[in-house]
Amino acid sequence: MQEFETEIKTDDGTMDVFVCHPEQDGPHPAVILYMDAPGIREELRDMARRIGTVGYTVLLPNMYYRTGREGHYGYDLARIRDDDSQRDKMFQVMNSLTNDDVVDDTKGLLAFIDGYQAAVSGPIGCVGYCMSGQFVMSVGSAYPDRFAAIAAYHGVKIITDQPDSPHLFVSKIRGEVYLGFASDGRLGRMEFNPSLYYAFGTISPKTSLSNSSISALFGGLEWAYPRNFLTYRGAVFLASGDSDPDDDTATGFDSVFDNINLFGGVNSFVVGGNDFLTRNNSFFPAGRSTNQANFVNPGVLLVNAGLDAVLTPKTFLESNYTMWRFMKASMLDLNPPLSNAIGHELNMALAYRPFLNENIVIKAGGGIFFPLSGGKQLLMNNDEPIVNGNLTLLMLF
Repeated sequence: MQEFETEIKTDDGTMDVFVCHPEQDGPHPAVILYMDAPGIREELRDMARRIGTVGYTVLLPNMYYRTGREGHYGYDLARIRDDDSQRDKMFQVMNSLTNDDVVDDTKGLLAFIDGYQAAVSGPIGCVGYCMSGQFVMSVGSAYPDRFAAIAAYHGVKIITDQPDSPHLFVSKIRGEVYLGFASDGRLGRMEFNPSLYYAFGTISPKTSLSNSSISALFGGLEWAYPRNFLTYRGAVFLASGDSDPDDDTATGFDSVFDNINLFGGVNSFVVGGNDFLTRNNSFFPAGRSTNQANFVNPGVLLVNAGLDAVLTPKTFLESNYTMWRFMKASMLDLNPPLSNAIGHELNMALAYRPFLNENIVIKAGGGIFFPLSGGKQLLMNNDEPIVNGNLTLLMLF
């Protein structure tokens, strides 16, 4: 990974920017990562590097440059969680930054991209983290010919009562937009993790004839109940499906993940089971052969229950049951029509941590899949259960 700090001239001064990208196989498509309220720090650089490792040139601008460079924003970053006065100072700096400021600053970022040999000149992507949800929506509408993909995670102030509220200009955006929100909470011992994602905008092309508008939804709820050496788990995930692959509206939610650790991970047929239209790093059934979302798929309903057990300080057991259904399997246009009922899955894994940490984990496990009517069709009318097994070694340094 090649990385460096640079300075970019703007109408209001000089903005310091962190840049990273793979060293080979360039030029790469560009992504601008807009920071959250605390400001530039190593955590954000790691986020930029993570995006860069999959083939992008990433720019991480210091959006507080009007106030100061990294670490000189007028508040102590290490104390903002515990000290109200420091947190108030952070919010003062945050609220001094406007949508128009960021739109103006983005002109300089786009000019840098166009002149940098490791970046592809043309359509780019942007990611807004928390505070910057409003900003990526604003730049997407201000530069509709440049931003082909926009993502806002935990984005704030996307809808306000102000005249510059980003939602007022959404119709100008021509690319794909992801809005993602998630939370966590407790009720006694019970832990809850709800999530909601909405994708909209334009994708080109859904067919060879025209662009398509996107409107796709995903919702999930995970819960866990730890008690002594056992943890009882459950989850429900629902992704909308597309009923007609030939019209001009794409409504099948699609996304790509990193290192999915749901439903049993590598032991699960749901995660990357190509016989069932999913791909590696996704559990959404996808009408695609690449790691690019296209929102043309039957959607999915997954209901999961699991039990984790700590057997010894070094050894623990994971077990999962998952019910698997498509939402609109008829869109696949098979003869006879495909049933939504795909199947049931059971899997189990035994993990061993020789050094009582997550740096080295040895895991052995397997699963069994019981196809229902739709699953049998996808398996060429095979109604026999399918069994898999694997041994993995995870090493983190």
